[in-house]
Amino acid sequence: MLMAVAALGCLAIAGCSGSPAGSASSENVSQASTLSSASSSASAVSSSQASSESSSEQNTAPSLLTSASMEDGPNSVGNVNDGDLGTYWAANGQGQWLQFQVNPAKPLGGISIAWHKGNEREAYYEVLASDNGQDWYTVVARTESSGGLSQTDVKFHTQIDMPFIRVVGYGNSGGSSWNSITEASLLFCDDYACAPKCDAYPACISDNAPATSSMSSSTNASTSSVASSAAPVNPNAAYPVEVVPDIARWKITLPVDSNGNDSSGGSSKDDINHNADEIKDEQLEMLLREPHFFVENGEIVFNAHCAGATTSGSSYPRSELRQRVGGGDNYWSVDDLQYISVDLRVTETPVHKPEISVVQIHGPEDEPLRVQYSANSPGGIWYIWNETNKVYLDPSKDNFEYKLGQRLRVDVTVEGGRIYLYLKNLDNGQTYANDWESSDSTGFFKVGAYTQSSIYLQSIKGDDAQNEPADAAGEVRVSRIHLFETYEGETTGVRPGESNNTETPAQETGADIPSVITNGTLFDLEGGAQNLSPLINNKTLQFLPLVAQHTTSGGNGLRHEYKIKSSERVDFFATYEKFKATVKVEMSNGGKTIISQIHGGVDVTTLLKVFVADTNESGFEDSQASNGIFDVYARIQVSSDEDKMALGTIRSGESFDLEVINNHGLVTITAFGKTFERNSVDDGLAYFKFGNYLQSQNPNGSVKCGTPGDTQSMLDCYAQFGIRNAIVTMTDVSYVRM
Repeated sequence: MLMAVAALGCLAIAGCSGSPAGSASSENVSQASTLSSASSSASAVSSSQASSESSSEQNTAPSLLTSASMEDGPNSVGNVNDGDLGTYWAANGQGQWLQFQVNPAKPLGGISIAWHKGNEREAYYEVLASDNGQDWYTVVARTESSGGLSQTDVKFHTQIDMPFIRVVGYGNSGGSSWNSITEASLLFCDDYACAPKCDAYPACISDNAPATSSMSSSTNASTSSVASSAAPVNPNAAYPVEVVPDIARWKITLPVDSNGNDSSGGSSKDDINHNADEIKDEQLEMLLREPHFFVENGEIVFNAHCAGATTSGSSYPRSELRQRVGGGDNYWSVDDLQYISVDLRVTETPVHKPEISVVQIHGPEDEPLRVQYSANSPGGIWYIWNETNKVYLDPSKDNFEYKLGQRLRVDVTVEGGRIYLYLKNLDNGQTYANDWESSDSTGFFKVGAYTQSSIYLQSIKGDDAQNEPADAAGEVRVSRIHLFETYEGETTGVRPGESNNTETPAQETGADIPSVITNGTLFDLEGGAQNLSPLINNKTLQFLPLVAQHTTSGGNGLRHEYKIKSSERVDFFATYEKFKATVKVEMSNGGKTIISQIHGGVDVTTLLKVFVADTNESGFEDSQASNGIFDVYARIQVSSDEDKMALGTIRSGESFDLEVINNHGLVTITAFGKTFERNSVDDGLAYFKFGNYLQSQNPNGSVKCGTPGDTQSMLDCYAQFGIRNAIVTMTDVSYVRM
């Protein structure tokens, strides 16, 4: 996902005229990508839309920069002004926004919006305006769309002449948190019957009540906090179960006992109340215990004050979920597949020891993992692994930094006795990954606010420590938890890489995956153990070799891919076949994978390979190892040699279209607008493969490491070179053979 993605173009009720401000009227604005600023908390990637119109009129429509808090895949911000009701912008989550920046500001009186699936459901939203992109006024209070697929005018109660207009979405009546707009345009007063400007403008815009949709910093004497980034509560997210549908798989520990008492009124750690209340299973679904556990703006708020009650084994308070493994207080095995993915924000910390734990693995003896935020840590995040080992992330070394109030994704995978940690700052896009062998054989997950300080901190830590004020607290806001567990051979939850949301872009757009690929008649699956099917939904395939952990006796890495069944293989020159897909690669720097190949069956090992690689192999567009730029290239066997073809470059998370054709030995590769043709050599019983074949090698020099057939040696090799993430997602997939 991209944060604050923007498209530059002309937009008005009657279309575009004139040219962007500051340019000659006859100047062509070509398509390009630049980095600019869209808000105080996010960088914006903007692409210029072509406009070659010229005009001598003085009264022209202003240029607009259309941006968004995020976009999802092909459902990008540029779709809202392409004139096509079949395309749309989409973003998942409460408070996601679509923004127009008018340059220069011009009087306007409304906005016209067409909502995706508007004939099936109501969209919940509000409209805000701002002079500076920081301080916001509510122009249209939270409302719902009126139905239908075409654009509907929403008239403002007052004329507005502010440059920033923002539509903030709060999900829809279909029960999901998706916000999807097909078309949107501003209604300027030149062509629209605007209401007169209200008295006492601009305070009268929202009755002297500026909106709080923009994140702003605030502090007081006893706590460091960040205001919520979302505006009014969405009725669809009033209770915990509406944020985390399977919250009954957890129990909550609160910083008060069952009578509501905390630990205040004492003089030392001996006076701590160790009878923290616990509430579990279905009782959690509708539980609201302000200020410690409640729902606000589509997030579950976990707040643990420093005077809180604690559990019997701790000196610190918590408002924290504990996984109920197998429906009870059990432990899963680290040898089985366990997975959790959490989207959260740390919004408050204590004063003197500003630390808070957000995600843990707890074992019977040790803590195999604890992820914490500390205002005193260089990168904000640090973590403990195997109880005693501490890693403080440093922006200068780890290229990762997290600040109070930003959105953080914490992904933890446990399998084969190892723990894999993946962090992503969802606001700046930075990522970090590491893995290690677990010191415990069993464990369970914990999520929430485990405040690492106390009003009795001096008694706990010694004379050098300072006791916290009674109202100091730690607070974490969680917007998503994806939990998968394996316990005593039974699995619960949605597996890693799969979505339980019924409205992903891949489900709404693109072609269905051909059944001939997945039904076993033509293709076999390599790496399908533990029911790890690449088929996420009927339009999406996702290949996860680090989860599948499948290797072959002659292979150079782990693979998760489809291949033509042995019974269906034919001579290369006797075959016409065509494969097409949109390919998205998410991979650690230094990674290398094969996404498509034609494998020989008799005389030649491989006739064709299509690689995505961040290595220093020469001859391609980048050819620099581990710099985050992945060369996409092909190798085709021609006579006794291989021809190498540089197709293009991508970064992790980006997509490209690929087409591979074998026309009876004439191989054609098309990607990035380039097409290469080569006559390859014949081979009997050749077969087509595609997916994610993660290569086990040093990105510098391409020296192979790991032992063929030995999964652990492959994993050790990846760990040595920092390859901890390798996901290939394919949509719009087609395959024909004649």
